[in-house]
Amino acid sequence: MATIARKHKSTPIALRGIQVFFGTLGQLMPNLAGRLALRLFATPKRIVSAKFDKYTLPPSEIVDVPFHAGVIRTYSWGEGPTVFCVHGWEGSSKQFKKFVQPLLDEGYRVTLIDNHAHGQSSGRRSNYMLTSDALYAVIQQLGVPYAVIAHSFGTGSITLMMERFPITGIGKFILIAPVNQLQDMIDTFASVVNLPERARHVMERLLVKLVDRSVQSFDVEQTARMRSEPVLIIHDQDDRVVPFTNAQAIASVWNGAEVMLTKGLGHNRILMNEQVIRHVCEFLR
Repeated sequence: MATIARKHKSTPIALRGIQVFFGTLGQLMPNLAGRLALRLFATPKRIVSAKFDKYTLPPSEIVDVPFHAGVIRTYSWGEGPTVFCVHGWEGSSKQFKKFVQPLLDEGYRVTLIDNHAHGQSSGRRSNYMLTSDALYAVIQQLGVPYAVIAHSFGTGSITLMMERFPITGIGKFILIAPVNQLQDMIDTFASVVNLPERARHVMERLLVKLVDRSVQSFDVEQTARMRSEPVLIIHDQDDRVVPFTNAQAIASVWNGAEVMLTKGLGHNRILMNEQVIRHVCEFLR
């Protein structure tokens, strides 16, 4: 589920090439363009900002969790109630490195997860069904966590897992820069790559066939209506990837939701902000 920022005044050369390609092919051969667009949409790049590499951690306990589509790599530290950290599309576990020591200091066991087709886990292409399957497999092997911290696409993966599987016992949720509706992601992707409408419909139809669910059923807001666990929703007002109105929409239907809005941190740097991490630790107490 490609995470592509909105168009800016200066379009990179590579993106311009993609726009010309899909714009032309989509008019001439919409079926082929739709298939190729879905392949691009479902293929995450395994490139995470080097800014996260500067945070060093002690050796972790590594557990590889098998599931029907491959193997999921997990990294754990400490003892106590477990906190799972779930990254977003084209992210990885290392985006949560700065959370580890503060959570350990609070007495938690911390588990970072490389979801399907990300980080050191197996897979090349993925989707919501596979990432939620992967998280369920991790819980089956490692146990139900006390809390889950999820970022971006990871928020959709964890809420979908809660909808699909009989999981009880997760005490708290922290949703950072949460996505909401899959339809919005598809529409944004199609706009950014200049995919004509007929080809977009083909892409959407193939995606529905692949996951065996309607696009409209992938809706965090609808799932949130059924949740009652304590939740902290954090979003930056300058997020160019996922609009902060998502946080407001989800919070409006999740009973008792607490919201923290930041300014100037964007979509990924929010995971390195000390005030955000401190607020998360306070919420978990």
